[in-house]
Amino acid sequence: MTRTVGLTLLTRIAVVASGFAISIISARYIGPHGRGQYFFVITLAALIVQFGNLGLHASNTYRVAGDRLLLGPLLANSLWTAVLVGTATATVVVAITGLVGTGTPWGTLSFAIGLAPPLLFWLLGTSLLVGIGRIGLFNVLEAGSRVAALVLSLLVGIAGFGVNGFLGAYLAASLGAATLLLVLLLRTTGGHPHRSYTIFSEGLRYATKAYLIAILGFLLLRSNVFLLEHIKGSTEVGYFSVAAQVADVIVLVPASIALVLFPTLVREQLGAWRSTVRAALVCGAVVLVVCAVTGLFASPFVKTAFGSEFEPATEALWWLLPGVVAVSVTTVLSQFLASVGMPRALVGVWFIGVVAVLSGGLALIPGDGATGAAVSTSIAQVLVLFLVLALCLRYRAAAGKMAVLAPSEVPG
Repeated sequence: MTRTVGLTLLTRIAVVASGFAISIISARYIGPHGRGQYFFVITLAALIVQFGNLGLHASNTYRVAGDRLLLGPLLANSLWTAVLVGTATATVVVAITGLVGTGTPWGTLSFAIGLAPPLLFWLLGTSLLVGIGRIGLFNVLEAGSRVAALVLSLLVGIAGFGVNGFLGAYLAASLGAATLLLVLLLRTTGGHPHRSYTIFSEGLRYATKAYLIAILGFLLLRSNVFLLEHIKGSTEVGYFSVAAQVADVIVLVPASIALVLFPTLVREQLGAWRSTVRAALVCGAVVLVVCAVTGLFASPFVKTAFGSEFEPATEALWWLLPGVVAVSVTTVLSQFLASVGMPRALVGVWFIGVVAVLSGGLALIPGDGATGAAVSTSIAQVLVLFLVLALCLRYRAAAGKMAVLAPSEVPG
């Protein structure tokens, strides 16, 4: 597993390096205000994906890891969910966002509707690849899609197409990646799979809990973007986006570990808690060192990479780093809870986290802008870490029992 984690981490570093390059290019060509609008729409599209996935991303991996024969119907269900649910959810969310009022024009907001279906299928389809152990193929596809987005973004930046040009480049890359993923998965199934309402409904118990947790987790990480846009405007969102982008790079470490760890824990329940603790300790130590180095060089890096006009992002980044350490360890610990059936109490933990970040954001953003958003995010992430750890200690005795149960028999 260590070798797979290492290769996954290296691939994801390359992926995020491409994302970082896109951030720098967009910052240079469209400035803080344009960058804020771009980041707002991307965040909105990601929120739509979180609402539209129905928890199937976690359920897909969980179920196909236990029974590969489910790959065909799960693929068909994922495709229909992406097209129908993704489009419908995107239309509603964009309409509400536009009516509430933001500093982002309707034409720019509408890109979120186009982005939602391919991004949603990408999430659901790659979860199937991970479940059947095709992590190497997943890495190649993800890296390729990001490189394509980088090349297209550079071209639209040079051409001076503005915010909509960058969003169009991201949309084109997303559509291409989703189409290629679908073709490869169809070849893997060896036929034309049909959707199954029975399999869909059987996975809903697990998926519903995963769905709620994914939404709450996303809101904890990104809800301050919407508060910033509403209270302070796109420029402050632009500052926060830079800090968030750096944080996203660091959390590649726990994301890579979790990607490999989860299906392994599902298949091998004996010793699951010990494996989780070992992975969490290593992850926490590595991320702590990375955050310390990042904090030390944050100011010169931000000014050099993004320009001196983004200097306010430095303080926001400093305050995000404690939360990055917390969420990294939380990510690994959560794989253990997911492998023993996703206890309902975990939903409550993330709900508390969202309440904490929104309360902190409302109190701090009006006076401190992006920095206030970062402070409230870190406080909420530390709180969630302690609550998840307490829940793990409560459920660790269940790991041995789960070893003799099939995935469909795991209690919720």
